[in-house]
Amino acid sequence: MRSPQYRIYILLLTVIFLYPFCKKDGRMVILNVKNKCLIISDSTNLGNNKGYCSYQFDPTGNRLTVAKKVADNALLLNYREVHYMYNGLPDKSVTYLNGNEFYETQFYYKDGSVQPFKCEQFFTNKLNQMDKKNTCGFGFFYDSKDRLVKVTYSTAQVGDVEYALTISYNEHDNVLRMEYEYTSGQFLPNSVIMVSGFDGHPNPYYTIPYWKFLMMNGNWDNPDPEPIITGLSRNNPLGYATGKFERVMSYAYNNKGLPLSRINTNKSDTSVHSFNESFNYRCP
Repeated sequence: MRSPQYRIYILLLTVIFLYPFCKKDGRMVILNVKNKCLIISDSTNLGNNKGYCSYQFDPTGNRLTVAKKVADNALLLNYREVHYMYNGLPDKSVTYLNGNEFYETQFYYKDGSVQPFKCEQFFTNKLNQMDKKNTCGFGFFYDSKDRLVKVTYSTAQVGDVEYALTISYNEHDNVLRMEYEYTSGQFLPNSVIMVSGFDGHPNPYYTIPYWKFLMMNGNWDNPDPEPIITGLSRNNPLGYATGKFERVMSYAYNNKGLPLSRINTNKSDTSVHSFNESFNYRCP
């Protein structure tokens, strides 16, 4: 059973107390987003997910607010706050469904590491006096280049579907292949996603540290793998295929080489459908 906090379509992400550095092996690793183009909005006209996100940064680029809203009435349904530790590493995120219900995701690190090795999710319902009930967790594994190569999902509920996601990259740090293996619950055939290629341009979220853990569609088995592919990659995907489904993507860019728009064409045995996305930035 997939985690509810990752199924939300509308959320607000607030990054607070983000210091532009972290420490690894005794060295300072700069997470500097100043003097770079920062995304301020993106939007999509895809069916029930039609809406837009707005991004706001403080003058130093060390604070971030992201709000996702319904396109027709700009209604905000829920929001997320992401708290950073003093050294710039994500500490926890809190996803509010309403004033009484929220999910808290806690990140954990090994000494000297700038990448979390796991996170755990807890649910609180003030009306039912349920306080921080553990619901699920993710394990994270990396290669020698600190690229995320495996994600494991486990739940506290006996019999729930659990899985392992393995990821491979090309020499440019872009995702080539993802494979899901179901390890518990209803055992399903492995699902394989092959990425057809990438452009040579940075993706819209390249200046947001740890975006792969904070991306709006944060479920690691989201029905649409594009946010995962983009979040894990340096550049913009040109398409992917899984089973009998294929998506082809094309872009228009600004004078900084960042995507301004993306046309997505979904193809299956029975239909062809296209939808558009747009991106806006604030550049120095």
